[in-house]
Amino acid sequence: MLDDMPEPIDGNLEHIPTSEEIHQVFRLLIKDNRAYTQTKEVNDGNGLYELEITTSGELPGEITEYQYRRFNFLQVPEIHVAYYVNGSPISGTSAARYINGDWKIL
Repeated sequence: MLDDMPEPIDGNLEHIPTSEEIHQVFRLLIKDNRAYTQTKEVNDGNGLYELEITTSGELPGEITEYQYRRFNFLQVPEIHVAYYVNGSPISGTSAARYINGDWKIL
């Protein structure tokens, strides 16, 4: 199963995405141009490390959370999405990955 996983890249990115770039990807991922609220931003000496937003979901009581992290377990920048109904998580997955200088919607 793990044999199918891509090899990790080294953690030195030529370009670290900015907050503005991540917000552009968030807007691509959110259906129907719903408004969202930024809930967390973490920067370190190298730039943006983590950025989270929430928006209303498609179901009553649903909240959708998007989270950017500079590195996942493969050491590539990625955006994850998690779905909550009435405060309880119901689902989640990888939504976008930064590959060779471009964001790929998954």
